[in-house]
Amino acid sequence: LELIQHPEGGYFKEVYRSDESLEENSLPIRYGSSRNFSTSIYFLLNGNQFSSFHKLKSDEIWHHYDGCSITIYLIDASGTLELKVLGKDLEKEQSFQITIPKGSWFAAKPDDENSFSLIGCTVAPGFEFNDFELGKREELISLFPLYRKLIVDFTNE
Repeated sequence: LELIQHPEGGYFKEVYRSDESLEENSLPIRYGSSRNFSTSIYFLLNGNQFSSFHKLKSDEIWHHYDGCSITIYLIDASGTLELKVLGKDLEKEQSFQITIPKGSWFAAKPDDENSFSLIGCTVAPGFEFNDFELGKREELISLFPLYRKLIVDFTNE
């Protein structure tokens, strides 16, 4: 799949970037410049890897492709923690697709350390690294002290 390392952990490759864009003046001010309509990537985590807490300026949709299920830990702006499981086993209340709301802090980890999770991530308006913020451990702990252990487990400081 020609994946490369991702700053949040794991590996990725952009597989789609719309050839049309939205001008800066038609987007919310949080973007600061024009954006492609949409982008998507392949994203892979080995069973012993995790995606560090981070947030985006856009909604992001995760799609399960292969491997084991993956748990996504979401902390919204009000400080509410929600766990969502992306996977193929609908009888275990897993979902093929999960939407992560813009501005939510989130992290993820495959549910089987001896497996992997291959997913797709779709972002609209399209992803730019300027829209990506990697969580800093101490700042997140000060915002969400109830989740100290979770934040320590899913940050790299």
